[in-house]
Amino acid sequence: MAEYKARESWMRNFPPMDYLEEGDILIIRGKRFEIKDAFKWDGRLVYATNGGYVFYADELERID
Repeated sequence: MAEYKARESWMRNFPPMDYLEEGDILIIRGKRFEIKDAFKWDGRLVYATNGGYVFYADELERID
């Protein structure tokens, strides 16, 4: 399990965070999300997290 800090952006002008795995922790604005599942939806990689949140890999920018 790894821990990553990121921010959301719809600009898509940076490499996607397409390397997250089940059990990894994603921190966005100080809130922690645990990756529960990764799947493709409409040709894009999506991460499902605890609490029902979902994030697109191409809308995440790693910061740290």
